[in-house]
Amino acid sequence: SPEEGSSATITLTSGTLTDTVTVNWYALATTLCADVATMKAAGAEGYGGDVVVKFTGEAVVTFIESKMSESTTFFTIEDATGAVNIDAPYWVGVTLGDKVSNILASNEELAWGIQPFKAMDSKVTIVSRENKVTPQEVTLAELKANAADYLLELVVVKGVMLDRPAENFAQGSCKITQGEATANINLLAGNPLIGTTKP
Repeated sequence: SPEEGSSATITLTSGTLTDTVTVNWYALATTLCADVATMKAAGAEGYGGDVVVKFTGEAVVTFIESKMSESTTFFTIEDATGAVNIDAPYWVGVTLGDKVSNILASNEELAWGIQPFKAMDSKVTIVSRENKVTPQEVTLAELKANAADYLLELVVVKGVMLDRPAENFAQGSCKITQGEATANINLLAGNPLIGTTKP
């Protein structure tokens, strides 16, 4: 068979019409990843699209967002070692709380310090449904000082004070304070808090 980096010329004929195309390709090794931390580390070795991984562990879908059409999905999976974003251009049929495995994906360019991946096909194994991930309890100061340790993971910050320019939550930014630490929470469209009363 042709070697990596090879090209092939293909002639296509239909009736009296003929066209010739040249196809170039190269092979990428697939890294098997038993947990999310290994997956993220493997993806960080490349520059976007040049690392292929197969997630063979089990992780729970903690965030999901439909994109421009119902056939594409953007979701986050989390296990005990961390969390990672998966951009799925093919419908993979996952819902919040699904425990998933066997995701073939390639790394994408870093965005906001996050190593995302793009699913390479629609084959994702759903191990079980309606799973819960217990958020880690952290202080706001810890979260701000070590943000990279918590990227994409579910966390809970207790005992915060909210600013109250309005009685209800709205899409956009909301300031919170815990002791001396302050931060902004950004509520994206579709967040169930939007329109509810601030406590």
